Amino acid sequence: MIDVPFSAGKVAPRRKSGAGFTLIELVVVLAVVGLLLGVIMTPLATQFRVRTIKAAERNLSDVKEALIGYAMTNRRLPCPDTDSTPDGQENPLGGGTCTALEGFLPWNTLGVDASDVWGRLYIYRVSPEFTHPTVPGTPPAASQLDLNDSGNINIVDRASDKSEITLTTTAAVVIVSLGGNGYGGRDTDGNSLVAPTGADELENTDSDVKFVRRNYSIGAATCSDTAGTTSFCEYDDLVTWIPEPLLKSHLVEAGRLP
Repeated sequence: MIDVPFSAGKVAPRRKSGAGFTLIELVVVLAVVGLLLGVIMTPLATQFRVRTIKAAERNLSDVKEALIGYAMTNRRLPCPDTDSTPDGQENPLGGGTCTALEGFLPWNTLGVDASDVWGRLYIYRVSPEFTHPTVPGTPPAASQLDLNDSGNINIVDRASDKSEITLTTTAAVVIVSLGGNGYGGRDTDGNSLVAPTGADELENTDSDVKFVRRNYSIGAATCSDTAGTTSFCEYDDLVTWIPEPLLKSHLVEAGRLP
Protein backbone atom coordinates (compact mmCIF):
# COMPACT_ATOMS: atom_id res chain seq x y z
CA MET A 1 0.00 0.00 0.00
CA ILE A 2 1.38 3.39 -1.02
CA ASP A 3 1.16 6.24 1.44
CA VAL A 4 -0.20 9.43 -0.10
CA PRO A 5 0.79 12.69 1.58
CA PHE A 6 -2.13 14.39 3.15
CA SER A 7 -1.49 17.60 1.22
CA ALA A 8 -1.75 15.83 -2.16
CA GLY A 9 -5.28 14.60 -1.54
CA LYS A 10 -6.37 17.43 0.65
CA VAL A 11 -9.94 18.66 0.10
CA ALA A 12 -10.91 22.23 1.03
CA PRO A 13 -12.73 22.18 4.33
CA ARG A 14 -16.47 22.68 4.09
CA ARG A 15 -18.32 25.37 5.99
CA LYS A 16 -19.84 24.04 9.11
CA SER A 17 -23.57 23.69 8.90
CA GLY A 18 -24.08 26.36 11.55
CA ALA A 19 -21.79 28.99 9.99
CA GLY A 20 -23.25 32.42 9.07
CA PHE A 21 -23.23 34.40 5.82
CA THR A 22 -20.21 36.33 4.74
CA LEU A 23 -20.47 40.13 4.48
CA ILE A 24 -20.64 40.01 0.69
CA GLU A 25 -23.42 37.45 0.77
CA LEU A 26 -25.40 39.59 3.21
CA VAL A 27 -25.02 42.63 0.96
CA VAL A 28 -26.27 40.65 -2.04
CA VAL A 29 -29.24 39.26 -0.09
CA LEU A 30 -30.22 42.70 1.22
CA ALA A 31 -29.97 44.18 -2.28
CA VAL A 32 -32.26 41.47 -3.69
CA VAL A 33 -34.76 41.91 -0.84
CA GLY A 34 -34.73 45.68 -1.37
CA LEU A 35 -35.46 45.28 -5.07
CA LEU A 36 -38.30 42.85 -4.36
CA LEU A 37 -39.81 45.18 -1.76
CA GLY A 38 -39.59 48.08 -4.20
CA VAL A 39 -41.41 46.07 -6.86
CA ILE A 40 -44.10 45.01 -4.39
CA MET A 41 -44.59 48.25 -2.47
CA THR A 42 -44.99 50.55 -5.49
CA PRO A 43 -48.14 48.79 -6.77
CA LEU A 44 -49.46 48.54 -3.20
CA ALA A 45 -49.01 52.27 -2.67
CA THR A 46 -50.78 52.96 -5.97
CA GLN A 47 -53.63 50.62 -5.05
CA PHE A 48 -53.99 52.27 -1.65
CA ARG A 49 -54.15 55.72 -3.24
CA VAL A 50 -56.78 54.56 -5.75
CA ARG A 51 -58.93 53.01 -2.99
CA THR A 52 -58.66 56.17 -0.88
CA ILE A 53 -59.66 58.38 -3.80
CA LYS A 54 -62.66 56.17 -4.58
CA ALA A 55 -63.78 56.45 -0.95
CA ALA A 56 -63.37 60.23 -1.13
CA GLU A 57 -65.41 60.36 -4.34
CA ARG A 58 -68.20 58.33 -2.72
CA ASN A 59 -68.29 60.81 0.16
CA LEU A 60 -68.50 63.73 -2.27
CA SER A 61 -71.37 61.98 -4.04
CA ASP A 62 -73.16 61.70 -0.68
CA VAL A 63 -72.63 65.43 -0.12
CA LYS A 64 -74.15 66.24 -3.51
CA GLU A 65 -77.19 64.09 -2.75
CA ALA A 66 -77.59 65.82 0.60
CA LEU A 67 -77.43 69.24 -1.06
CA ILE A 68 -80.06 68.27 -3.63
CA GLY A 69 -82.27 66.90 -0.86
CA TYR A 70 -81.84 70.07 1.16
CA ALA A 71 -82.79 72.22 -1.83
CA MET A 72 -85.89 70.15 -2.53
CA THR A 73 -86.99 70.54 1.09
CA ASN A 74 -85.97 74.13 1.75
CA ARG A 75 -86.40 75.56 -1.77
CA ARG A 76 -82.79 76.83 -1.83
CA LEU A 77 -79.20 75.75 -1.21
CA PRO A 78 -77.60 76.34 2.19
CA CYS A 79 -75.09 79.11 2.84
CA PRO A 80 -71.49 78.22 3.74
CA ASP A 81 -70.22 77.86 7.28
CA THR A 82 -68.10 81.00 7.68
CA ASP A 83 -67.41 80.91 11.44
CA SER A 84 -63.80 81.40 12.51
CA THR A 85 -64.23 78.12 14.36
CA PRO A 86 -66.47 76.11 11.99
CA ASP A 87 -69.44 74.39 13.61
CA GLY A 88 -71.03 72.90 10.51
CA GLN A 89 -73.99 75.29 10.54
CA GLU A 90 -74.78 77.62 7.64
CA ASN A 91 -74.37 81.34 8.26
CA PRO A 92 -77.18 83.31 6.59
CA LEU A 93 -77.82 86.98 7.38
CA GLY A 94 -81.52 86.52 6.88
CA GLY A 95 -83.87 87.22 4.03
CA GLY A 96 -82.15 84.61 1.88
CA THR A 97 -78.81 86.45 1.84
CA CYS A 98 -75.63 84.65 2.87
CA THR A 99 -72.87 86.16 4.99
CA ALA A 100 -70.47 84.99 2.27
CA LEU A 101 -70.74 82.75 -0.76
CA GLU A 102 -67.65 80.65 0.06
CA GLY A 103 -66.56 78.99 3.25
CA PHE A 104 -66.72 75.47 4.64
CA LEU A 105 -69.40 72.90 3.94
CA PRO A 106 -72.24 73.25 6.52
CA TRP A 107 -72.05 69.60 7.45
CA ASN A 108 -74.38 69.76 10.46
CA THR A 109 -77.01 71.57 8.43
CA LEU A 110 -76.82 68.82 5.81
CA GLY A 111 -76.29 65.85 8.13
CA VAL A 112 -73.09 64.63 6.45
CA ASP A 113 -69.49 64.02 7.51
CA ALA A 114 -67.59 67.12 8.59
CA SER A 115 -64.45 66.25 6.66
CA ASP A 116 -63.09 64.26 3.77
CA VAL A 117 -61.27 60.94 4.14
CA TRP A 118 -58.04 62.80 4.96
CA GLY A 119 -59.63 64.69 7.87
CA ARG A 120 -59.82 68.08 6.12
CA LEU A 121 -62.86 70.34 5.94
CA TYR A 122 -64.54 70.67 2.55
CA ILE A 123 -64.45 73.99 0.73
CA TYR A 124 -67.97 74.99 -0.32
CA ARG A 125 -69.10 77.74 -2.70
CA VAL A 126 -72.66 78.47 -3.78
CA SER A 127 -74.01 80.67 -6.59
CA PRO A 128 -75.92 83.64 -5.15
CA GLU A 129 -79.14 83.01 -7.11
CA PHE A 130 -79.47 79.56 -5.54
CA THR A 131 -79.37 80.91 -1.98
CA HIS A 132 -82.72 82.67 -2.56
CA PRO A 133 -85.76 80.46 -1.93
CA THR A 134 -88.16 79.54 -4.68
CA VAL A 135 -91.67 80.96 -4.49
CA PRO A 136 -93.87 78.79 -6.74
CA GLY A 137 -96.69 80.53 -8.56
CA THR A 138 -95.18 84.02 -8.44
CA PRO A 139 -93.50 86.08 -11.19
CA PRO A 140 -89.67 86.01 -11.37
CA ALA A 141 -88.01 88.34 -8.88
CA ALA A 142 -84.53 89.22 -7.69
CA SER A 143 -85.22 87.92 -4.20
CA GLN A 144 -86.26 84.41 -5.25
CA LEU A 145 -84.90 81.50 -7.26
CA ASP A 146 -86.72 80.89 -10.54
CA LEU A 147 -86.15 79.30 -13.92
CA ASN A 148 -84.60 82.48 -15.31
CA ASP A 149 -81.74 82.40 -12.79
CA SER A 150 -78.35 80.91 -13.48
CA GLY A 151 -75.29 79.75 -11.55
CA ASN A 152 -72.05 81.70 -11.80
CA ILE A 153 -69.34 79.21 -10.82
CA ASN A 154 -66.72 78.32 -13.46
CA ILE A 155 -64.99 74.93 -13.57
CA VAL A 156 -62.04 74.32 -15.90
CA ASP A 157 -59.76 71.42 -16.79
CA ARG A 158 -56.22 71.47 -18.22
CA ALA A 159 -55.15 70.10 -21.60
CA SER A 160 -51.72 68.49 -21.99
CA ASP A 161 -50.39 71.82 -23.33
CA LYS A 162 -51.69 73.49 -20.11
CA SER A 163 -54.43 75.43 -21.87
CA GLU A 164 -57.77 75.66 -20.07
CA ILE A 165 -60.77 73.56 -21.03
CA THR A 166 -64.05 75.02 -19.80
CA LEU A 167 -66.29 72.41 -18.17
CA THR A 168 -69.04 74.77 -17.02
CA THR A 169 -69.63 78.43 -16.28
CA THR A 170 -72.99 78.03 -14.54
CA ALA A 171 -72.50 75.52 -11.72
CA ALA A 172 -75.01 76.00 -8.91
CA VAL A 173 -72.58 74.88 -6.22
CA VAL A 174 -69.08 73.41 -5.96
CA ILE A 175 -67.50 71.26 -3.26
CA VAL A 176 -63.74 70.74 -3.00
CA SER A 177 -61.75 68.12 -1.15
CA LEU A 178 -58.15 69.32 -0.95
CA GLY A 179 -56.78 65.81 -1.28
CA GLY A 180 -54.02 64.05 0.58
CA ASN A 181 -51.73 67.05 0.77
CA GLY A 182 -54.53 69.30 2.04
CA TYR A 183 -52.71 72.42 0.88
CA GLY A 184 -54.64 75.60 1.60
CA GLY A 185 -57.22 73.94 3.85
CA ARG A 186 -57.97 73.30 7.51
CA ASP A 187 -58.25 70.09 9.45
CA THR A 188 -61.03 69.24 11.91
CA ASP A 189 -58.90 70.56 14.82
CA GLY A 190 -58.89 74.01 13.21
CA ASN A 191 -55.27 73.88 12.09
CA SER A 192 -54.52 75.75 8.87
CA LEU A 193 -52.36 73.82 6.42
CA VAL A 194 -49.61 75.21 4.20
CA ALA A 195 -50.58 77.10 1.07
CA PRO A 196 -50.47 75.41 -2.35
CA THR A 197 -47.40 75.90 -4.51
CA GLY A 198 -49.12 75.24 -7.85
CA ALA A 199 -51.46 77.63 -9.63
CA ASP A 200 -54.27 75.09 -9.99
CA GLU A 201 -54.47 74.13 -6.31
CA LEU A 202 -54.14 77.80 -5.42
CA GLU A 203 -57.10 78.56 -7.71
CA ASN A 204 -59.25 76.24 -5.61
CA THR A 205 -58.50 78.14 -2.40
CA ASP A 206 -58.53 81.81 -3.47
CA SER A 207 -62.24 82.49 -2.77
CA ASP A 208 -63.36 83.39 -6.30
CA VAL A 209 -65.81 81.77 -8.73
CA LYS A 210 -63.18 79.82 -10.71
CA PHE A 211 -62.09 76.28 -9.84
CA VAL A 212 -59.80 73.76 -11.51
CA ARG A 213 -60.60 70.07 -11.78
CA ARG A 214 -57.82 68.15 -13.49
CA ASN A 215 -55.84 64.91 -13.30
CA TYR A 216 -53.59 64.02 -10.39
CA SER A 217 -49.93 65.01 -10.68
CA ILE A 218 -47.08 64.47 -8.20
CA GLY A 219 -45.28 67.71 -9.01
CA ALA A 220 -41.62 68.43 -9.54
CA ALA A 221 -38.88 70.75 -8.30
CA THR A 222 -39.36 72.88 -11.42
CA CYS A 223 -43.02 73.06 -12.42
CA SER A 224 -45.79 75.19 -13.85
CA ASP A 225 -49.53 74.63 -14.21
CA THR A 226 -50.03 77.38 -16.76
CA ALA A 227 -47.09 77.64 -19.18
CA GLY A 228 -43.94 76.08 -20.57
CA THR A 229 -42.86 72.50 -21.09
CA THR A 230 -42.00 71.78 -17.45
CA SER A 231 -44.02 69.30 -15.40
CA PHE A 232 -47.32 70.19 -13.82
CA CYS A 233 -47.12 71.16 -10.17
CA GLU A 234 -48.51 68.92 -7.44
CA TYR A 235 -52.29 68.51 -7.68
CA ASP A 236 -54.53 66.07 -5.84
CA ASP A 237 -57.72 68.08 -5.25
CA LEU A 238 -61.11 66.47 -5.86
CA VAL A 239 -63.65 68.91 -7.27
CA THR A 240 -67.32 68.16 -7.80
CA TRP A 241 -70.31 70.35 -8.53
CA ILE A 242 -74.05 70.34 -9.18
CA PRO A 243 -74.95 71.63 -12.66
CA GLU A 244 -77.63 74.28 -12.72
CA PRO A 245 -79.99 72.27 -15.02
CA LEU A 246 -79.74 69.20 -12.79
CA LEU A 247 -80.68 71.08 -9.64
CA LYS A 248 -83.53 72.90 -11.39
CA SER A 249 -84.93 69.64 -12.72
CA HIS A 250 -85.03 68.20 -9.18
CA LEU A 251 -86.80 71.33 -7.94
CA VAL A 252 -89.36 71.06 -10.72
CA GLU A 253 -89.97 67.39 -9.92
CA ALA A 254 -90.43 68.30 -6.26
CA GLY A 255 -92.97 70.99 -7.16
CA ARG A 256 -90.64 73.79 -6.01
CA LEU A 257 -90.34 75.30 -9.51
CA PRO A 258 -91.67 77.08 -11.47
